[in-house]
Amino acid sequence: MSLTVNSVPEKAKVFMRPVGGGELVEVGVTPSVITSEKLKSAGAESGPIFIEIQKDEFKTEKVLITEVAATDMKLNFALQLVDENKGLSGLGKGTEDVQSLNMAIDRLFEVRKYISLESYDQAINHLKILEDKWPYISATYELKGGILFLKKKYKDALAAYSMSLKFNPNSVPSKQMRDSLEKQLGLDGDQLVREYETSRIPASKNMKTNKKSGKAKPNVKNKKRRVIRSKKRK
Repeated sequence: MSLTVNSVPEKAKVFMRPVGGGELVEVGVTPSVITSEKLKSAGAESGPIFIEIQKDEFKTEKVLITEVAATDMKLNFALQLVDENKGLSGLGKGTEDVQSLNMAIDRLFEVRKYISLESYDQAINHLKILEDKWPYISATYELKGGILFLKKKYKDALAAYSMSLKFNPNSVPSKQMRDSLEKQLGLDGDQLVREYETSRIPASKNMKTNKKSGKAKPNVKNKKRRVIRSKKRK
């Protein structure tokens, strides 16, 4: 069997430890494929075992595997910065609104829980709530970018990482992922942000804007009705 471990961002150290004792043994760097030989050398060929992910400036992630079966397994991690407050600036009343801040943080923890369970659709649903209620939280878009990347929706992931940088230009993982995706896709992340923001503005059903004059055009159906009436008068 083999155990594949991925993380966003990459280059995170992968450790393994049998439950009940023993020390952490470094077995690779993400993306990493842990073979049965590595499991055996770490004394974890049968399980249960802990898999731990470590990366500087990011929170350590840990998962318990209760049974190491003969089948291949895959683990995906979306790492979170240690200092999450950098992405929480811009919340309406800022840190003074403690209740609102706590609600946002609780929702972020929910998202991370669903990511650890690989329930990506559930995580995206929670992120949509965060976007609507607290649209200036950088961490929201960073987590969204990680999920979309894992789902291989690379263009949408690029837009999300670019949105994250708009609200927190100092986010190292978002910048790394944005630059990498821009290079791979040949797209401009800032342009995708503008398109994303435009798509969130509800369009008028009955009026169309003239790009040259900026004036509103009447509804086409109403225009046809006026033509028909004028013919009847003749």
